[in-house]
Amino acid sequence: MSKIKSEDEKALFVLEEALSRATDSLEREKSFSPFALLLNESGESEMIENSLESPEENLALLEEMIHQRVKKEDIEVLVIASESSVPQQFAHQALYAIRLHIEEKSQRERKIGARFLYVPYELLQNQEEKISLKLYPPHPVAFPAEYLL
Repeated sequence: MSKIKSEDEKALFVLEEALSRATDSLEREKSFSPFALLLNESGESEMIENSLESPEENLALLEEMIHQRVKKEDIEVLVIASESSVPQQFAHQALYAIRLHIEEKSQRERKIGARFLYVPYELLQNQEEKISLKLYPPHPVAFPAEYLL
């Protein structure tokens, strides 16, 4: 992590880690529980997750845990990964997406300091019953930051 210098590189590192974890889980289990990846000032990344059965309750608890963590520690980059329906304006390729909620400390002064990145996907099954994942180009949606204020 010490080679990562720019703010963009930090965000890309955390995004790539979150997307990799989500896609691995989708290929193995056909779903994944919401989780968060945080990058602190010293360049250490940490994953936050919980084990509630309901995705909605899981995400709500995860958001509460993130609010508590952000109060205690200086976070550089935050990515929350969850499964989502693709917003209607992007639904021409697939119905489901990996939704990555991205916030960066370096962007918190901006009016629009956060983004959802919707990565549409399809689960494909070959003749040997092996599941593979087809990802489509991501769709960004910007909005004001919620956590790194």
